[in-house]
Amino acid sequence: MSQIFCKIICSSFVMVAVLSIASQGYPQERERRQSNGESSCPQIELLRGRDGREGRDGACGPPGEKGEQGERGETGQKGDLGAEGPTGPQGP
Repeated sequence: MSQIFCKIICSSFVMVAVLSIASQGYPQERERRQSNGESSCPQIELLRGRDGREGRDGACGPPGEKGEQGERGETGQKGDLGAEGPTGPQGP
């Protein structure tokens, strides 16, 4: 179970790293954008701080705690009576 979580966390870090590098663009393109005053990540304009620097998304946190157990449901209704059984053997 812990190996699965480790693989998920490791692969997510690799994906974030690859995507952050890919979103930067080629060095020439990045330099052209910076010289023109453009953002290297125009779709993330809302994450700019007061000083104008671009922010980055944070890493995912650890898994949350298990929730409380729910209340027990109501008891079901009693079932119908079964069919009448066969007649017993005749006495002596």
